[in-house]
Amino acid sequence: MKFGSFVVVAIVISLTDGFKVKVEDKNIFNFTMTSFFAEYSDKLKKSKPSNKSKTYPPTLSPVSETLPPVHSPVSETLPPVPSPTSPTCSDVSVVITTDDNPEENYYIITDMNEKQIMTGDSLTEQRKTYTRTNCLPYGNYLFTIYDTAGNGMCCEYGPGGFNLYANEVLVDTGGGFTYNVTIPFTTFDVPTPAPHSDDGDPVKPTPPTDDGNPVKPTPAPVKPTPVTEKPTPKPVASDDD
Repeated sequence: MKFGSFVVVAIVISLTDGFKVKVEDKNIFNFTMTSFFAEYSDKLKKSKPSNKSKTYPPTLSPVSETLPPVHSPVSETLPPVPSPTSPTCSDVSVVITTDDNPEENYYIITDMNEKQIMTGDSLTEQRKTYTRTNCLPYGNYLFTIYDTAGNGMCCEYGPGGFNLYANEVLVDTGGGFTYNVTIPFTTFDVPTPAPHSDDGDPVKPTPPTDDGNPVKPTPAPVKPTPVTEKPTPKPVASDDD
């Protein structure tokens, strides 16, 4: 027998022997069906795909990102705009004309609680006029002027004196006193007077037009200039006629 080939002379199969196959010749290969099927079964097991399901890694669920809460815009609260207020004080003016001894004179203005509101004690030059004005809150006041020599401001030692103004009017004037003189006065709101024309009558406002501008007066009509027609000249007869 050559390598790679054989001749089976007789095969006796016995079911009781476990599918054993015997060859009756010494020069022929001996093999059993059991070993043949066992080897073949192992090869099939190795080549046959496994019935086991493939194990995949677990799928991760998506994680939602937690964002910080969005704050609603905060409206800025602006402070209220104060409405224009009317003045609560009135101008008070003191006009002093010194005599030949200015250092002897000074004045003080106090309220009803005897608190000093205005003072004037820097009178140093002879026969000079000093003026001072302050806006004092509405109320009652006392003006007192002093002369330390007891001879007043007029007229033995020069033409001195004082003028006191409040609420845009002259309250009092003087100079002939001894040691002092006191004048009470009150400050209050002074209404703005209405404008007046030259004849003393109130000025009437001009009503505005639709565009906001004053109405312009309508000019007086202009008389048309008559047209004088020149007479048509008489035609001149020609020599041919």
